[in-house]
Amino acid sequence: LDIGGSGDAGVPAVNTAREEMVKSIIESHKGDRAVDELRRLVLDFCDLRRALDLFVSKRSVKGVRGIESLAVDMGALHGMKDSGVDLWFALLSAYGRLGRLNSVSRCFKLARAHGKWSGKEEDVKHTNQFLHALHTDTKRLFVRSRQLMQEGTVMDTVSFNVLLKSCMREGDTKRAKMVLSWMREHRVRPDSVSY
Repeated sequence: LDIGGSGDAGVPAVNTAREEMVKSIIESHKGDRAVDELRRLVLDFCDLRRALDLFVSKRSVKGVRGIESLAVDMGALHGMKDSGVDLWFALLSAYGRLGRLNSVSRCFKLARAHGKWSGKEEDVKHTNQFLHALHTDTKRLFVRSRQLMQEGTVMDTVSFNVLLKSCMREGDTKRAKMVLSWMREHRVRPDSVSY
């Protein structure tokens, strides 16, 4: 397996071996026990991301919470700008995939409080991750989107497409029309996905 997800044959063997060890621990143990075992390893950012994905595939909320706690203890959420930001939003996405929308909102607020998100253009990718994590609750998604826009958050076509996806799933044409008007208001061009 390739930690970076690129499929390159040049991935160092030590990373692949460590990834297999992380996978083996998570497959062999449940939630808290698996996290206790993971604490004994020297983990890096890639290991934490992989562990999150594995716990989500097992539908283990305890496992995701354990990785959040482990990341806090390691200082990984407050470390280097890029990896700290990406880890916050990996957690947020994991909670979203598990349907834990209160945890999504909590992680987003914490990321903001720690200066890992400002709503500017460089944060659009993470804004979209936040919106996507909320897409199963259309009402909450629209409330948060409106709040973000009022704060001056930069949103792009993908941001609005997340809103449209939620409208499509709900059959809510009224809100879909509102999204298209927001796009015009913010001078964001729809694409083929939007239509």
